[in-house]
Amino acid sequence: ATRELILLAALCMARKTAPGPAVHVRKAMAAGATVAAVDELVRLVLPLGGMVTYQATGRDLIEAAEQYERERNGNH
Repeated sequence: ATRELILLAALCMARKTAPGPAVHVRKAMAAGATVAAVDELVRLVLPLGGMVTYQATGRDLIEAAEQYERERNGNH
């Protein structure tokens, strides 16, 4: 999970949107990361990348983590 979370931090800072970082969110969570970990990651990069980082990719990472969690729990 750590490797994918580090990659997510880099993608978030680079404001990478295509192909979507959601693939790496799923990989991180499949390896044991949690929605809280993805949320914390976004919060950690915000001071470095600014609010535009949240708007460009951070919000999408958190939403992807929440969606994956719902899917894992059977709540689509």
